Amino acid sequence: PYGIVEESFSDYTEVSPGHYVPLSVTVKETNPTMPPNFRNVVFAWKFKLHDGLWLFDECQYRGKKAAWTDQVVVN
Repeated sequence: PYGIVEESFSDYTEVSPGHYVPLSVTVKETNPTMPPNFRNVVFAWKFKLHDGLWLFDECQYRGKKAAWTDQVVVN
């Protein structure tokens, strides 16, 4: 069985008049059936605007960078 997933969105920025996107998304899963080290899993995602495109930038897991992008070029 699955746990409870909570998502929170913050640091909104306007991408076009009246249209906003979050630059920070936090996803937390709480699952009491998992081993103690995995009962509370939190991912902190960051996004950036690149030439008006809302793109993934990096993800933190347990205080460490777990995934990221670099050298993004929009053509």
